[in-house]
Amino acid sequence: MDGHEPIPDVRDLLERLVTTPGPTGGEAPRLAAIRQWAQQAGVPARSDAAGNVWLDVGGEGPWAESILLDAHVDVVGAGVAERLVEQDGRLVGAGVADDLAAVALLAVFARHARDGGIRLRRPLRIVLTVGEEGLGNLRGIRQVADDHADAPFALVSLDGSRHKCHVAGLGSNRYRLVARGEGGHSWSAWGTPSATQTVVDALARIRRIRRHVARQFDRLVSFNIGTLAGGEGINCISRHGEATFEFRSESPDALREIDVGVCGVVHRMSAASSIALDLEIVGLRPAADPVDDGTLLGAVRRVWQRHAVEVAPSVASTNINVPLTRGWRAICVGIVEGGNGHRADEYIETGSLPTGWAMLNDLVAELDAL
Repeated sequence: MDGHEPIPDVRDLLERLVTTPGPTGGEAPRLAAIRQWAQQAGVPARSDAAGNVWLDVGGEGPWAESILLDAHVDVVGAGVAERLVEQDGRLVGAGVADDLAAVALLAVFARHARDGGIRLRRPLRIVLTVGEEGLGNLRGIRQVADDHADAPFALVSLDGSRHKCHVAGLGSNRYRLVARGEGGHSWSAWGTPSATQTVVDALARIRRIRRHVARQFDRLVSFNIGTLAGGEGINCISRHGEATFEFRSESPDALREIDVGVCGVVHRMSAASSIALDLEIVGLRPAADPVDDGTLLGAVRRVWQRHAVEVAPSVASTNINVPLTRGWRAICVGIVEGGNGHRADEYIETGSLPTGWAMLNDLVAELDAL
């Protein structure tokens, strides 16, 4: 491996990415900035049907023998920071750790590979994906999986802290429940069903499903009400109410049973009331067991140990969820150190960039030797 550490280039690109809009579902400006950078850097880039940007590192060979590297370009919330702030040994800005530092490192690594900075036996593919966060529903990586009938040799998704890695997928069912009714005056029309009250009652029944399913499958199931809204005033019987909520579990069977239960609650309440209830599935992230036989995790542990970084496997919802369900050997791991995720003051430790660069180079070499 070439010992050169082009960290100033990584930092410059990172600043450009952080200050360019790219929220989930609105990634186009950031994608355009990446393509423009790639053109200036002499790295051919193409986009697929989802908008993912593929960086051509010049390697050729069968897909089934390929090492596929991924990082996601979308950022939660507004998806942009006014500027990248450097203070107290940190780079601070929305999205800097999740996941734009990894995007910048991968992009510069693509140029490094293109310029002959590495020599590999296996083909190397790099994709920068859209729609990983929130209601993006893993749209980008789904496109990657849909476009390839066969699995690559290995998928490494770069995301999160370098002290964590994931070889299994935490699944989630995400819903929006909307209630509509006639409404009326809180006194003169008292007794008329309230849309908001109906939503609250439905959520109470739906919440009980979690306890039942968790006991049935002896697996942890979480439930969260994300948003709750409705009504026209304190003295009005509401005409409209809605909520978004989600369940999460490592068990695909538990999530399937959850869906049956949620649909049953809404159906029964609709049949028994004049309130119209509409249930919409706004996101499905499949739960998935590991496919890796320990090969990828072993490679990560050897490289991380070389750099005096401890890594602890855990379960999370990441870009590897969908590929795992297709039988792909995949792992998700971070290569920088940061904190305050999903906040305006999200940060990375500036000193973790050169270490991350070295870890990335070493991990690719380790995988290539397998």
